Amino acid sequence: MRHTTPLLITCSLLLTACGGSSGPAQPAQPSLPPAASSGEVNGSRLVAQDTYQFSFTPKSGETVTGTAQIDSASVRNLSAGQANVRVCGNVKAGGDLTAALALDSTGSMSWNDPDDRRRQAGHAFAKRMRKEDMGAVLSFDATTGPSAGLRAAHLWQDFTGNQGLMTAAVNHATFVGGNTPLYDAILDVSDLLKATGKTNTRILILTDGEDNASTSTVDDVVRTANANGTPVYIVGLDVTGEVDFTVSQDITSRTGGFFQQTNDPDELTAMFGRLFNSAEAEGCLELQFTQKPAPGTVVTGELVVRLKDNGKADSTVVSPFTVTVR
Repeated sequence: MRHTTPLLITCSLLLTACGGSSGPAQPAQPSLPPAASSGEVNGSRLVAQDTYQFSFTPKSGETVTGTAQIDSASVRNLSAGQANVRVCGNVKAGGDLTAALALDSTGSMSWNDPDDRRRQAGHAFAKRMRKEDMGAVLSFDATTGPSAGLRAAHLWQDFTGNQGLMTAAVNHATFVGGNTPLYDAILDVSDLLKATGKTNTRILILTDGEDNASTSTVDDVVRTANANGTPVYIVGLDVTGEVDFTVSQDITSRTGGFFQQTNDPDELTAMFGRLFNSAEAEGCLELQFTQKPAPGTVVTGELVVRLKDNGKADSTVVSPFTVTVR
């Protein structure tokens, strides 16, 4: 009878000689978290007849990731035309936010936003305010008397870090009044922000129409906003598809802000959230059409953004966008 036990013992003691491992197994290395898990386009601005810039914010879950940096970007799935994308500014954290939320309270809101979705959006914006941030709430229409020292806007809440006060002010500011003194209201908000002495400031405007009641001009708005260092961010709500937001787009572009547009008031909360994202941290991506579609064409597509961050794994995120060709 053959005895195999001594050989088995020998192999267990001399694993190398029997073809086994020469040392203890190495523990698996923990995987690094990604630089970001998603990214959002917060709005667009026109910088030339064939060129648009996008505010882009990387996020991890619902948290803005201000340390992630853009390594490269490309565009895919364009619905019309052809284009290239380049990085026009890397991600920078904005620091403490000082924002003035000015809500259109004109008569057309009775059919553009009959369910007061703008109120919900304002509440959500106030809820995101941190203790270091400050916000003010205003409304504008041509029949409500402006607050003392202002041209057209009514100040429901001066700058505060109290979320409850801001929420209550949003309730007061969401009503239905008269015509649209948009330019005068922007000037009011810009001057109020300038007086705070803060640097990370945002004029946040919600409007559903074109100006038809101001004494100021577009050039007045642009000149004052730039002198005060207060970029203008506008959300245009148009459920009828008949509003021309060209001037609003121009104001945001010429003052360093961004524009968003929707025909669905249910999207207002997400749009206000993107405005807050841009204030927390944003980079810049520039799309240039090499084959430009006809003016008026609504172009959709996706930005593919590769991100890096110290101590984290490189990641690639995809962000959809929409622009209307001018």
